[in-house]
Amino acid sequence: MGNVWFGKKRNTKAVVHPAVQGVTIKVRMTTAQLQDLTEKVDMSNGNSELGRLIVQECSKGKLHARVVAAADLTRANMYSSLSPIHE
Repeated sequence: MGNVWFGKKRNTKAVVHPAVQGVTIKVRMTTAQLQDLTEKVDMSNGNSELGRLIVQECSKGKLHARVVAAADLTRANMYSSLSPIHE
């Protein structure tokens, strides 16, 4: 016998905005490198300019980075050898 939907509403609405999968980039740098980069940007606007500058430095090959998908972030954090810089 087939599927019968008596008295039940079947959800046929499509997702209007599919979930965007985020990407995390982990960058290895020294404290001195981080301080040099923070001196180059205006920190009053937040960290977005600093993030863009770090990505530019990675694309130039000056910093080593690795990309971690958002779904794998929790597993990557468990096995990560990179530790955050504390000031």
